[in-house]
Amino acid sequence: IEDLYSKKKINFIFCTSTLLEGVNLPTKNVFIYPFPKKTVNDEKKCRLDFWNLAGRAGRYRSELTGNIVCLNTADNNWSNADAKISLGNNVIIEDEINSTLLRHQKILNYFDGKVKSPTNDIIQLSSLILSEILTYLDKGYIGRILNTFNEKIRFMLIDSGKKHLDRNRIIEIDKVTFSENHIFSTSIHAKAQLNAKNKEKLLRSYSREDVFNYLETINEIYGLRNTPDSLNQLCIVTYSWLMGNTLNLLISNAIKYSNSVRDPISYRWVKFDKTNPDHINAKIMEAIQCIESEVTFKLETCIAHFYQLCQSIHGDENAGINLSPYLEYGTLDTNIIELQEFGFSRLAAIEIIAKHKECVTFKTNETSLQINTQKLRAKIEKHSVIDRELSWLNL
Repeated sequence: IEDLYSKKKINFIFCTSTLLEGVNLPTKNVFIYPFPKKTVNDEKKCRLDFWNLAGRAGRYRSELTGNIVCLNTADNNWSNADAKISLGNNVIIEDEINSTLLRHQKILNYFDGKVKSPTNDIIQLSSLILSEILTYLDKGYIGRILNTFNEKIRFMLIDSGKKHLDRNRIIEIDKVTFSENHIFSTSIHAKAQLNAKNKEKLLRSYSREDVFNYLETINEIYGLRNTPDSLNQLCIVTYSWLMGNTLNLLISNAIKYSNSVRDPISYRWVKFDKTNPDHINAKIMEAIQCIESEVTFKLETCIAHFYQLCQSIHGDENAGINLSPYLEYGTLDTNIIELQEFGFSRLAAIEIIAKHKECVTFKTNETSLQINTQKLRAKIEKHSVIDRELSWLNL
């Protein structure tokens, strides 16, 4: 939707407020229907919901303002909400970047290794500055962030930053990879660079043993898990996810084989009691969060960074396997990936390949993916996941 809208293939979108707030659709005009009485009666929610929607009006590259048109309906209008919406408080925006730049000594201390536990904003801003220092050392070009400092401080930062890069042995790191991954500290870049040079650390196959060894290397660099048991659990979940196991099966296995669980009240690890509903719910949430927060986000981000370094060192053909996109799709099966790219969910795509593959003609150099909708609908149950998604895709 975002892509088609930005290309003006879609001119008008009728949607719920939830969808509009959840996607990137900068637009000139936003039309809003009146809120239900329940929302209007809650002054705080009424004001928040309205300005959440109104804030979507305005295209950043064209203009910073937009039009908010409040529509009345036959049985509802904005008269009761108007006063509550107008009570909006002034918002004070904390400018973390400029305030950090003004305290350049913190950045110098980070470069000099004098900070034991640097904050995330210091790490990220320092990484951005180091990226500009790398460019300056290579091409003599002063970047936008370095230009915000006066000349004396700027060259103090460049001198200290160069020593920092030399000390961490990443003066030769790929500049694009470094600049695109400023969420990582210099020490992590250094560990990743060192491991990426070792061809034995590359992923060569999708075998369980190779994937587990590869994930152990990733964990050594990025510190995702702290104990062997915890790391093993992450490896098992990740490999099961790549093998196309459903979320239901992953949850069932977590309940079946787990020995401990984080108690939802004390938040301590306790012995897992399969008869305790609270423990079951906690285990379900643990499995879901492992997939959503770790496997498809943190782990994917780390692997993408490591693979970029492998590419920069060994070249595309000798960089090993890039596991990152497979983590996003939750499968190693290219046919399932193709169906997901077509618009099906992972769950529906897996079921189609497992039970109804004959209904699909996959793309070639000459043809695009084709689905025999009539044949597929005849084989599935009404209101099933596949049936609903066929309707959503207008097939």
